[in-house]
Amino acid sequence: SLALAFDEAGMTMSEEYQEKLDGLEDELKKDAEEGKYESIDAMIQTDAGPGALAEDYYLYTTLYYKAYSYFNNSLDAIEITDKMIDDYFTKNQAKLSLDGITKDTGDSFKVRHILFQVGEKPTEEDWETCRKKAQDMLDQWVADGCSEDNFAQLAKKHSEDPGSKEQGGMYYGLTDQTNFVQEFKDWYLAEGRQVGDYGLVKTSYGYHIMYYSGTEPIWYYYCREMIRDEEANKLVTAAVEKYTPSIDYEKILIGEVKLTTEAEKK
Repeated sequence: SLALAFDEAGMTMSEEYQEKLDGLEDELKKDAEEGKYESIDAMIQTDAGPGALAEDYYLYTTLYYKAYSYFNNSLDAIEITDKMIDDYFTKNQAKLSLDGITKDTGDSFKVRHILFQVGEKPTEEDWETCRKKAQDMLDQWVADGCSEDNFAQLAKKHSEDPGSKEQGGMYYGLTDQTNFVQEFKDWYLAEGRQVGDYGLVKTSYGYHIMYYSGTEPIWYYYCREMIRDEEANKLVTAAVEKYTPSIDYEKILIGEVKLTTEAEKK
């Protein structure tokens, strides 16, 4: 439904997603070879079931990118004002207090980062290669003027953290209780941290280029995210109501399961 809304809105695939689609066949071929499958189709059928083909996976991926793009672009276009947030708090104050959220709860931290992953079982050479990539990007960003907007654009293009990439590397609502790796937390919790501070942090994931965006009240963060969730639900509901999905049961293929005895296995 969201993909159809993408088409009707006249949107086009982003350069990043188009590159991924263009390289999908080569990526699947590589995965199939590494997994020692006879073909791409054989690999896909192992995961998705009988009848699934590479062209089906390509269609699925295209639909996913369209839907994801429409959803995020539409959500980002919704302006959530201070008044909306304050009104939400007033309306839901009793319920929020049950969760320990009041206007005296304290502040949370805002941090952007760009992650370069080091991969599994890295060697010292892998770590150094990862560090150098991160340091080179940090040096170039500094040379370009240390702009937060520029940092966000670099994160969207280069960060290997799917949890923050689309938000320009931003994590909101961080506290000392946030379940992040300790080195990451130690950086933003450091005494005297100031807006605009930056640095390089090594964690078990790889190297992170860090940027400190400041603080905001926990109640403010919490209410803004609740409003975003409500708006997100409205987007999906509107798309599904306009483009009601249907199922063609005749197209469904049922796989055969062969049962064997212990004697036959031997």
